[in-house]
Amino acid sequence: GSSGDGGPAADARITRTMKSEYRSEEGAFYFIDFDACRLRRIGPDGMISAVAGSFSPPSPYPGDLAAHDPGDGQPATEVQLAWPWGFSFGPDGTLYIADQGHGLVRWVDSEGTIYSVAGNHAFAEAPPGRSIIAGVNLLNGEPHDVAVAPDGSVYLIKIYPWLWSTIWRLDLEAETWQCVMGCADLTPCIADIDETFYFKPDARMLLGSPANA
Repeated sequence: GSSGDGGPAADARITRTMKSEYRSEEGAFYFIDFDACRLRRIGPDGMISAVAGSFSPPSPYPGDLAAHDPGDGQPATEVQLAWPWGFSFGPDGTLYIADQGHGLVRWVDSEGTIYSVAGNHAFAEAPPGRSIIAGVNLLNGEPHDVAVAPDGSVYLIKIYPWLWSTIWRLDLEAETWQCVMGCADLTPCIADIDETFYFKPDARMLLGSPANA
């Protein structure tokens, strides 16, 4: 299990780690503590803390997570994430999380409150003044990662288990989504991406170790 928040990272316990990111502007290292269903942070002082997730995965597993309240509108550290895989920060510091078990793209604001911005979950709530992009069916094609481009555009990897991966662009202002790679007639144009991707400062997208490379 995981433990140690509020203490030295060297003394903490973690489970399997997934996507990670070093944020030079903070001098902080962020990573997904997968089996604990948490996003955690190691600060420049070497102390570890929770950013999102409550250490308590939804139960039962796998269960019907579509019927589980994801906790929108609450502090991000008090809600149950469901096996999050990836995350990304926007240019304004907004945090996006791929909450794969709930089939949602989550948003954590500057106050640390969590909401949902995409997905068909019946109990999801959007940030104030926004609406959820509800046409994004993520319960059948899990959201494995999100990446935010330098211009603030949000991109999503959907994984169709054991079949193929697709990449979508979410327009949070227009509340629309559009396939940008691998989606034509659901043709497997992208063979199983390693489920992570990033944007470089020059806006180039980097896919994480594609199996077909």
